[in-house]
Amino acid sequence: GTAPSVPKFLRMQGKVRNRNMQKRDCEQLINEFWREKTKHNQSKAAGTVTVSDFLYNFLKSKYGVPAAIAEAGYNLIDALTRYQYDADCELFEKIIFGELCEETYYDQVEMMDDFIEACKAVDKKKNGKKGGRLGGTLKRPEFMETLKSFFKFKSPEDIALLHQAVIYDQPLPVIKYMKLFDETRDGDQGKFAETLRDQHLYDSVACYPAIENAIREEVMKNDARA
Repeated sequence: GTAPSVPKFLRMQGKVRNRNMQKRDCEQLINEFWREKTKHNQSKAAGTVTVSDFLYNFLKSKYGVPAAIAEAGYNLIDALTRYQYDADCELFEKIIFGELCEETYYDQVEMMDDFIEACKAVDKKKNGKKGGRLGGTLKRPEFMETLKSFFKFKSPEDIALLHQAVIYDQPLPVIKYMKLFDETRDGDQGKFAETLRDQHLYDSVACYPAIENAIREEVMKNDARA
């Protein structure tokens, strides 16, 4: 439909061709979107644009005419639904439909980057050669110690799941920590990366309503005082 309640990138009358978007194409589109949205956010001249509206502008720049924009939009949503098992797809769907805020994506990226830096710090301290060069590896006990220290607020159950995921990805005694976040051609990551990102997503989903309620209550209190 074309009602105001329908996101702009999905507004269309009539049938939409299902192109059965492949996962690799879906992942590439998501990654390209976030690169463009990040550039927009960093531009001093750019105004505030919702993720949903920016997705419309993004698809418009790629496909031009309204029918092609809507077709791309519906095929993207279909792909996100089919590939819900992937952290990228599930997170993107929740953000564009307002279940989570845009900052959840940036927070997840920062979390992974910071964890890699924590591993590098331990690598440099314990395994660095002359000149402080990194080996890119940690012994399993060192890695697990770093994991527990970095994610000190995670439950023992979540830590155990991450430990199992590391064993699944890299069963040898030495962990190549950078390799844990490598992607395949289809945009898939290993079990550790997917488990870590799933945990972040589920924690965000659990916390988001509570944060919204707290903000709403504070606004109501301020209005009552006014």
